[in-house]
Amino acid sequence: MVTKSPRFFCDDQEAVVFKVEDTLFRVHPYLLKRDSEVFRDMFSMPPGKVGAEGTSEDKPIIIPGITSHDFECLLDYLHNGMYRRQEEFSLEEWSDLLSISSRLLFDNLRQVCLANIERAVDQLDPVQRIVLAQNHDIPQWLESAYIALCVRSNPLDDAEAAQLGFETAFHIARLREQCFRETLDHHGVLLSCKHHIYAASCLTCPERHQWRNIRARFQPGECDRAKILIARTLKLPDPAAGL
Repeated sequence: MVTKSPRFFCDDQEAVVFKVEDTLFRVHPYLLKRDSEVFRDMFSMPPGKVGAEGTSEDKPIIIPGITSHDFECLLDYLHNGMYRRQEEFSLEEWSDLLSISSRLLFDNLRQVCLANIERAVDQLDPVQRIVLAQNHDIPQWLESAYIALCVRSNPLDDAEAAQLGFETAFHIARLREQCFRETLDHHGVLLSCKHHIYAASCLTCPERHQWRNIRARFQPGECDRAKILIARTLKLPDPAAGL
């Protein structure tokens, strides 16, 4: 059932009717044309023989590939964003705005979204970072997210793998295995000490030294190796080249 937006359905004679999913919006096109190449091109086209789309509820301009929620977020930002400080927007709001601004070519808004997400990108789950980076061509977010997933203790769960897609999830699983192999000693055992006791602890070693070997390998060593492996997978400059 098609419904009218309770927030963005005005009576202005110059307003244009849009249909996004099952919601009708009626708004003035000025802000859309001003900030978006897509809408500038759209409204520069001559009307069809049976009348221009967008002139009535029976002939709305249909915008495919986006959600009514995201379109409402966009309209809210265009009409009210100037009255809010950027710090008041949540990461979720910036992510929604990034998605629709990228698709509809609101270039200035896209840059604002990127700048605000960048300041708080570490608050995003690594999976979210990868999905955003892949969907919106932001390669600089990939390396830290890949490393976080490769060196954490838990593997990807089913929901995370579904979000990432088969190819990306497969790459991460393979990188995790390679990083793990780098922590093995020449006996193929993960834990060892100077007495060659391959177990979780050694009665000969002072307690404070029991985990020294594994910590040394599992923290900076593993992270550095992960960076090299991930750089090669993502075709980034090799971190080892400057060593």
